[in-house]
Amino acid sequence: MSRASVAIKGFVIDSLDRHLPRRTKRLLFLASFFASVKDEKEPSFDDPALQKLNQLMRLSNTDSALKLPVHLSRVIWRGRTFNEICGDPMLEGQLTPDRLDGAAHSIISFMPKWLQYGRPEDIEKDVKQLLMHRQIFTVGT
Repeated sequence: MSRASVAIKGFVIDSLDRHLPRRTKRLLFLASFFASVKDEKEPSFDDPALQKLNQLMRLSNTDSALKLPVHLSRVIWRGRTFNEICGDPMLEGQLTPDRLDGAAHSIISFMPKWLQYGRPEDIEKDVKQLLMHRQIFTVGT
């Protein structure tokens, strides 16, 4: 990557970090993570899946606002799969407290710094809530 590209990337990331509202960062983070369950070049979810995610996490007034983060998921997560991000095949087997804690910590460690929208314990609470309702990951897929 050229010096100019690195500088531009740094400027864009710094700008996003400073100017995106916390609510928007939360929406981008959780919706893009949700989309990482699809191991495809263009993840897509039907409206019922996005609606369930939005109802559970209360991300936006409109479900359609979740579509952009879904399409940016591969970029945001740098092509990592759901299982790579979680460090565990979270859609399989029983969800124990240890698995939940391990996955939450792994997800947060892979989280782009510019998407950190609050205190680490608040982010962890959101991640755990989403993982405890993991059945929504398979709705509409």
